[in-house]
Amino acid sequence: MFLSTLFLWLQLGPPQPAGAPQLYEQARSAVVRVDVTETGGAFSSASGVIIARDGMVATNYHVIQNAAGAQVRLPDGRHFDRVAVAAVDRRRDL
Repeated sequence: MFLSTLFLWLQLGPPQPAGAPQLYEQARSAVVRVDVTETGGAFSSASGVIIARDGMVATNYHVIQNAAGAQVRLPDGRHFDRVAVAAVDRRRDL
C-alpha cells in the first residue's frame, strides 16, 4: 500500500488542497437543515450532514438536547417530520 501510494504521489505530485468553492460543490447535497421545536415552544434551525445512505444525519447535540420535535429538510426541498435520535455524545456535542 505504501509503495503504490508513494508511486502515485511521485507521478502526480502532492495533492492540492481544495478551496472553499470545490468543497462546497462536493458537500452541498449532503448538508441539511434541521428545524427543532423545543419543549416550551421555542423554534430554532441548524444544519446537519447526511452521513449514511439510509438517511442518518449528524448534527450537534446542543441543537436537539431540548427538542420536543424536529424536521429535516434536504437541499432538493423534501422534508421529513418523522425523525428519531439514534445516539448522542454529549462530550463531543454530537
